[in-house]
Amino acid sequence: MTMNTKDGTTFLVSIESELDKLSIGELHILHRRVGERLRIVHAAQDLQAMFRFSVGDRVSFEREGARIEGRIIRINRRSVTVATDSRGEWKVAPSLLILRAR
Repeated sequence: MTMNTKDGTTFLVSIESELDKLSIGELHILHRRVGERLRIVHAAQDLQAMFRFSVGDRVSFEREGARIEGRIIRINRRSVTVATDSRGEWKVAPSLLILRAR
């Protein structure tokens, strides 16, 4: 399958026609494979984002529309622990952090 249009419309129509040919069992297998692939891609993105930060960096992130700022105190395997100015600690996915200062 190739993408012939700038917005990918032809590609999506082609995929939809192929999906219509699949049985329920094949759709379940495809669903599981897509989920596995998404987990791998997200893990790779988080790992790549992790290398941008060091302990002591000043960072911020958004939570329920509010910006929270603090310093990185620990870099874990899957998250970064941020100590906020109000003495709270947050475990945050590195992809959600914005570097403010080193």
